[in-house]
Amino acid sequence: MALTGTAIITSGDGPLGSSITLEFAKRQPRLHLLLVTRDPSSASVKQVCSRVRLLGAARSLETVPADLSKFSSILSFADATVARVRSGEIPPIAVLVNCAGTTTSYELDGRTVEGFDRVYQVNCLAPFLLTVSLLEGFRAGSSRSSTRSAGPRPRTATATAAAAVMAPGACVVNVGCSAMTPGNLEFFESDWEKGREVGTQLGGKEGLKRFGSSKLLMSVAMYALRRSFLAFGHIPLDICTVDPGHIQPSPDTDTDTQRGKPRLQITQRTRTGLSPVLRLFSKTAAVNEPRVPAKAIVEIACRHSNCDNESSSSGSGGGGGGGGGERGNRCYYLDNTERYYILDDEYEAGSVINVLRDGKIVDNVFQRVMRQVGMADGTKTTTPPPEMI
Repeated sequence: MALTGTAIITSGDGPLGSSITLEFAKRQPRLHLLLVTRDPSSASVKQVCSRVRLLGAARSLETVPADLSKFSSILSFADATVARVRSGEIPPIAVLVNCAGTTTSYELDGRTVEGFDRVYQVNCLAPFLLTVSLLEGFRAGSSRSSTRSAGPRPRTATATAAAAVMAPGACVVNVGCSAMTPGNLEFFESDWEKGREVGTQLGGKEGLKRFGSSKLLMSVAMYALRRSFLAFGHIPLDICTVDPGHIQPSPDTDTDTQRGKPRLQITQRTRTGLSPVLRLFSKTAAVNEPRVPAKAIVEIACRHSNCDNESSSSGSGGGGGGGGGERGNRCYYLDNTERYYILDDEYEAGSVINVLRDGKIVDNVFQRVMRQVGMADGTKTTTPPPEMI
């Protein structure tokens, strides 16, 4: 199904981000592509723009600067983007791909302006803050009609679906990784730096745990955000995480290797809750070119943004994720199932991230992240998020 609206890709000029951009341009020519990058004048940005233009003049593409390691930059970008949507300058947001992140976790770097660990802020707090700040710019779906009707608002996905005419909403796809397996939800709350100086080299195990913890917290916080949308019953936005597997690094962008530091390999080492045989034959055991996960991410984004009559199967999955080749008019944002993808294989998120099954822990993470990005005072939020366009 043709997808309309705006697709925002953070780090849209990186190895994976540029491949995602090109895949969107090939498959969805009616989308307006908005690439978020630190330097729109860089050679990598010029290269991806040139490759998109070669596909045809009909493609709509722009690059916008934003530094995702600074809250002020994220908020400025989000405010400007929402204002542009409201004025009709660009169409409502159909897809947000949170692709930006840092893997330079093997050196102790300084804190950000906001006072957080840089890896944690870029990999977890930034995508969360960006998503929440863009809420009023996302495309509205069928559940909006239920919020304006007389009588009580439906509280369950089933009731909402029955009360509304199916219509496309929007989705957020977060790029995760299997390195979150050794992650710890309390890692960044502990005194893990232990008074060491900036520039101190970290051991492989500690660096991996630092990176994995940032990605684990990102996924838990974002799935918690999705739950809050379902609880309020009128936010037509789906959220999922995609593990891209082991991506072949680009020699031009592999900054860790150039510095002589060990590179964090984002590879599928293990998945909690999945059988050893499945791990052995995992699709992500191989080293893939960026175009391989890019195709999977774009397919997932298109499927989750549309209410369609196509098959919802995305592979055998083995995780009971609800694919199974079902057909019917389906809106993912009205569905209670939380989905986690390993390339194009679908799993129930709790089977991969076991902590998602503990509602109290998930809520604690959600409240903590909300406080850290300045969205809450630590108490449960009772006011529904703003209406979407």
